[in-house]
Parts: sequence; structure tokens; C-alpha cells
Amino acid sequence: MLDNELFMKRINFGKLFFLLPWLLISCLEETSFDLKRGESQLVVEGYISNQPEVYSVRLTTLAELNGITTNTLGANAVVTISELDGPSVQLVETSIAGRYQTIAGQIVGKIGKAYQLDIKLSNGEEYQSSLEVIPAPISIASIEAEFVEKFVEQSNGVNRLVYHDINIEVENTEATHYLKVENSGWAKVEVGYGLCDPPPPWRTQCWQFREPGNAIKLSTNQGFSLSNYMINAVSIPIDFKHEYIAIVQLKAMSSDSYNFWNKLGDQLDRSGGLFDRPFAPVVGNIVSTNDALSALGYFHAYAVTDEIVCYDRADIRVAVSIPRIGCLQQCVEIWGPIATYADVTQILCP
Repeated sequence: MLDNELFMKRINFGKLFFLLPWLLISCLEETSFDLKRGESQLVVEGYISNQPEVYSVRLTTLAELNGITTNTLGANAVVTISELDGPSVQLVETSIAGRYQTIAGQIVGKIGKAYQLDIKLSNGEEYQSSLEVIPAPISIASIEAEFVEKFVEQSNGVNRLVYHDINIEVENTEATHYLKVENSGWAKVEVGYGLCDPPPPWRTQCWQFREPGNAIKLSTNQGFSLSNYMINAVSIPIDFKHEYIAIVQLKAMSSDSYNFWNKLGDQLDRSGGLFDRPFAPVVGNIVSTNDALSALGYFHAYAVTDEIVCYDRADIRVAVSIPRIGCLQQCVEIWGPIATYADVTQILCP
């Protein structure tokens, strides 16, 4: 169950904005990686943004030992995020080896400022990212949830598909911009207690947080006129006939960051992890400063714009499945790990 303080932190989406030009241009090179079995190579995942949040950096190892993947490089490192001509903060390693985090409010990315990631591994190897500038944010003109009903003819008959498309209207700019679209949400869900007599005192409905999807969805205004343009952010299936809150984030980024995600998209389409072999040659921005193997991955700088759309699915003609649970179980336990009895609509919806 989510306590009130943690719940408020997770759903408080502040809106920050800026209008400053690029200050620096990152110098990157493309490297073809030909890894031998058992060879250890650092993999880095991390970013900073203009939103006040806890930033995470993940250090893993691309290697196998006797056929088993092991993280021999990521633990016990010194990881630092620095602002050019500004503060530096050292991240704290969490209980998960190789995962490092800032303290809430310790550092917040600023529009137009440049940031760099520095890593010193326990074996003495050191790595540094290029300087990454947080670009101008991208504005959302409107957002809507559109009900979609499709009939697909198959060999065993006609299959009816129902869902909601979350469409956003992006405000265009004269300058070329690049963005990554991410989505999450809150769904009102339900459980059933069947033949429990007397019925348990707990409510049968609660709210479940829906984590962002794993697919990479990118967009750019290259080739568009100066008029606004539409993006389909996500298609949400109808699994309950209750309210849904869709949260869409546009992450403005550099062209180099965009090209990295674009090339990495094929990797996510495969089964397995983000950096499973074979790994396609991609542009990265993290290099060794003492002649070790170059690291895989990227340290990104994002300008985040978020928007929320709330809608009700009560009138949709669709069959749903309500799980039957034990008399001593609760809705928030079944629909965890992030679930709450609080009315999320009162906090997020106008």
C-alpha cells in the first residue's frame, strides 16, 4: 500500500520551461563493438532533466562468466553528475548493486545548462560523458483520449478490438527539435470477494499505477511545416470499465541523443535485455579516460513537458475480467506494487 507522502511524491508532476539556446555541442564518435565471450565492458544508463526528481544512473556489465551474465563492474563505484561552472553531486549506491541515485532536490537540471557524468569504478577505471545541454522544452497544444473500435477478420471469425488512443498536438517551432514520447498512467481497478461471508471490510476498488512502456517512441519536426502536428502517444486497452488517467511526457533532447535512441530501437524489439548481444554499432557519449574499453550507453539531458488526460470507460461495451481473491487479501495488494485507495482523480484531474 502506498502511504500518503510517497503517493504525493510519485504523482506530483511539476511543469518547468525555458527558452535558452544550445551552449555546447557534444563531440561523439561511432564505434563498432566486437565483444569476445567473457570480456567485461561497462554499460551506462542515466540522464538528467529539468524536473525536480531523483535521478538514477545504472552501471552494468556486458559479459558472461561460464554462460551466466554477471555485473562485475557496476558495484562500489563513484558516480558524479556535474553542471558546467556549477555544482557537482555524488550519487549514492542503492541496495541494488550498480544502481546509483541522487537525493531528492540535491540537483535539478536547468534549461540551457550543460551537464557531465563522471564514473570511477572500483578497479580504478574512469569514464566521462560528453557535455550534454538541456534543450528548449516542447509545448503540448492539446491532448485527448479517442475511443477506437476495430473489427479484424481472422480465420476463426471476426475479432473486435477496443481501446483508447491518446493523441497529442505538438506545438511546432522554427528550430528543429527532437523528442522521445513516454507514457504512464493510473487505472481504477477492481477485485471480487466471491463467497466471503461476511464480506471483508476493505473496498473492492483501488487505483493502480501503470509503469511506462518499454517501447521507444521518437518524433521530430523535420520535414513538417510550421503548423502544429499530431502524435499518437499510446494505445490503451480497456481492461476495466472505470476511470483512467493517462500521463504523457515529451522529452526534448539533442540530435545525438535522438540518433542513439533511434538506433537502439531495434534492440528493444528483441526479447531479452536492452544490451543483449548482438549489439548494433551505435553512437554513445561515454568514453574511458584511462585506456579502458569504451562504455556502452548514453548520459542524456532532457527537457520534460508532461500533460494529463482523464477519461471514463464506464459506457464502453466490453467484457472485463474481475479477479476473485481470498477473503483476507486487499485490492492494493493484488494490484501492487504501486496501488492506493486514495482518489487519484481529485489530485490529477481538473
